[in-house]
Amino acid sequence: MTTYFPCSYLYANFKSFNNNIEALLNQITGKDRVTSLVFFGSSSDENYEKELAVLTTIVPGHFKTQIPLVSYVSQSLPDSKMMAVEVHCLPDGVPSESLIFKQQEGLRYAIFELKSTKTLVIEGAMASSFSLSYTRQGDEIFEKIGAVLSSESMHIHEIVRQWNYIGNITQVQNGIQNYQAFNDARARFYEKTDWKNCGYPAATGIGADVSGISVSLIAISGLRSIPVDNPLQIAAHSYSQSLLVGGDKRTPKFERARLIKNGFGSNCFVSGTAAIRGEESMKVLNAGLQTRQTIENINYLLSAENLKRYGLNNGARLEMTGLRIYVKKMEYLDSVKSEIEKTWPGLPAIYLQADICREELLVEIEGTAMDAQNKL
Repeated sequence: MTTYFPCSYLYANFKSFNNNIEALLNQITGKDRVTSLVFFGSSSDENYEKELAVLTTIVPGHFKTQIPLVSYVSQSLPDSKMMAVEVHCLPDGVPSESLIFKQQEGLRYAIFELKSTKTLVIEGAMASSFSLSYTRQGDEIFEKIGAVLSSESMHIHEIVRQWNYIGNITQVQNGIQNYQAFNDARARFYEKTDWKNCGYPAATGIGADVSGISVSLIAISGLRSIPVDNPLQIAAHSYSQSLLVGGDKRTPKFERARLIKNGFGSNCFVSGTAAIRGEESMKVLNAGLQTRQTIENINYLLSAENLKRYGLNNGARLEMTGLRIYVKKMEYLDSVKSEIEKTWPGLPAIYLQADICREELLVEIEGTAMDAQNKL
């Protein structure tokens, strides 16, 4: 049994951006099976576009045949000079020949098909300019994503996992919070399809160092896909209007997790999760205690007791297989890391500095999970 999207983390720590990229790419093995590369590092509005151009120039020289998708997330690591890459590969059992890369209006994506299933991965989609309003950026991005899905005869409601990187996420411009402007754009896009029988995707909405939006996602057709909620937390798409800041006040359209039933077993995308109970932030807690409560939320989400609510009642639970941990300030890192390692020692994980979608939240955790005993 394997994870549906095996991934690993590689690190480099040189003074030069180019040297970091070369060092990261030199560490990658099994390059014919790589679907996408997500690079992380500190950047700025002045440097981001130039650095992304360098990335897309250097990467092709390290791959003999097909060039994987490339996304660049402007989030700092514990050492500001450090860079990392998250390497995503085809699942075991899927032949590398089935992997096809395409491009539409400058947006690259990958597809692979196995039997009656089809998987589509889109790299970080951005608007034409970071200088546009966040409302306009969101609309442009989803227009591009919609065109790709349409060209592949896939539906919006087949999106199962989405990553939304939103610069200055909690800032308010002209009375609209940047995160709210994004949520409004996402809701407008999602209204073009019917989610009643499938639930929303798993998702993360997280801050970034640059003044713009980037969205990457996975869509799957032909597989059973189950939205998983958490009784400890009100579903984000059902939040009260009082929590929303300006704009059209559309709620964040995502589920707490998404369980994928496939030929490799049961795999799960765990959405970005924080110290929220009901819909209220546990703001009186310090970073370590927020981390502990976030872990409790995830553990219950994946528990046998919770999965029984979805007809998965044989006593099995899901086990985490990989983590991204977002920390609002690196001064919190030691206390956050201590709690993570108590619960998930040795698990592949990356720690990144990023603003969370609420000012009072200090840490957010996302990841992947699987049914290790193949019982679900």
